[in-house]
This record gives sequence, C-alpha cells and structure tokens, in this order.
Amino acid sequence: MLEIDMKPELEEILDLYAKKDGLSKAELARRAIAEYLEDREGYDLAVEASEDSAPHISLEELIRKYGLEDQLQQEGREATRQAQPGDTTADHELRISAGSS
Repeated sequence: MLEIDMKPELEEILDLYAKKDGLSKAELARRAIAEYLEDREGYDLAVEASEDSAPHISLEELIRKYGLEDQLQQEGREATRQAQPGDTTADHELRISAGSS
C-alpha cells in the first residue's frame, strides 16, 4: 500500500484528469507511476549502453583520419555546380567511402 501526500492543486489536476479519462485517482496515479518507471528504465539502459560503447569520434576526426579533406572539398564544388539556382530541395548527397588500410 502506498500513500501519497500532495499539494491540493496537484490533487485537483489529478482528479480532473481521472474524471476525464473515466478512472479513479488511484488508477491514474498507478498508470502515471508505471509509465514514469518504464521511461526511467529505458533512459538508464540508454545511458549505460552509451557509456559501454566504443570511444566516440567526431566527424572532423574521421575526415582527418581517412584523409578525406580533398575529396570532400572536390565533391562540395561538384555539388555546388550541379545545384540549380533556386533549388531548395535536399536531394544532393555526399557519398564518402573509405577503404580499409
């Protein structure tokens, strides 16, 4: 059994939404707590996974590591030449492939 003390304003809001949803205040509170705990568990798992993953590397570091500066500049110039004046669509792609060393 759980007993919760809350400010009258919060209890009024709880009562309003419980009535609106056709639930008791206790059922609405149970559902809200269950949703919070599910969200929190997912968040904690995501944080844990990000801490356990491989080291992070920025895009700039990847570009330098694989020596792609010149290729990016050249492809950027080609994409600029291919774009039509007034073209606002995002259909120009930059493809980068790096072979294993």
